[in-house]
Amino acid sequence: MSSQSIGIEAPWARRSHVWLLIGSGVVAAAQVGKAIISIPIIRSEMALGFGLAGLIVATFATLGAVTGLGAGVVVGRVGVRRSLIGGMAFVALGNLIGAGAPNELILLAARIIEGVGFFSVVLAIPSMLARIVTREERDFVMAVWSAYMPAGIMLMLCVAPLLPAIGWRMLWLANALAAGACGILLAFHAPAEPKIAHETARQPASRFFTEVANVVRHPGCLLLAAAFFAYSCQIFSLAFALPLLLTSAHGVTLGGAGLLSALVLAVSATSSGSTVTPRRS
Repeated sequence: MSSQSIGIEAPWARRSHVWLLIGSGVVAAAQVGKAIISIPIIRSEMALGFGLAGLIVATFATLGAVTGLGAGVVVGRVGVRRSLIGGMAFVALGNLIGAGAPNELILLAARIIEGVGFFSVVLAIPSMLARIVTREERDFVMAVWSAYMPAGIMLMLCVAPLLPAIGWRMLWLANALAAGACGILLAFHAPAEPKIAHETARQPASRFFTEVANVVRHPGCLLLAAAFFAYSCQIFSLAFALPLLLTSAHGVTLGGAGLLSALVLAVSATSSGSTVTPRRS
């Protein structure tokens, strides 16, 4: 749906689509947070070393570093709507497998399935948002979208006080239910793709690599990438390490560690979502 054709859709319907998409991104990002806050309990149950525990937490980041560019091509070929719905199905499936994982290898495999779903979702949503919002709304909506990751992680960190009572496996099942519900809602209510999007998806992959080369040669793009890399290293180092550090080295309860870590993410989510204000027409 292009900006020229948006007027056909009622404003309330467009807003509901926007919040459904952003909410789906938050649910996808929650899959990062649930591993961060659950890993102390998982380490104790499965007798994991720090190395394997860290890999389970950082599965998504590892997948992104290895397959990020290729994932973008695949999403473009499959179509953003199908990638979005299918990605949510993968997230739900990974959670179901993880909830019943008898050992760390099955849990790691489940995390990889979740990671595939995560990237299918978060790579599809921005392009879909850009198509359905008006020019006046675009800056504000994309600014709100930028907070999806800290918001999703923070949501799971706030669940930390309940974990000793419900257990990490129940948290995985709850996330499977949330992802499945999102997938059903998206299947019925996600915006349809315009015909031009399918034509673009059929363009040769060589064009994609040409565009990548153009970006790499642009100093401004490299500077922005370096700035985002520095920010990501800092915020994710804090988010990933803080709960485990507080519980193992400083004797803080899991609930307390989760809430303290959530406070760090709350600052990030607030600052990300408040960088742009809506334009006045």
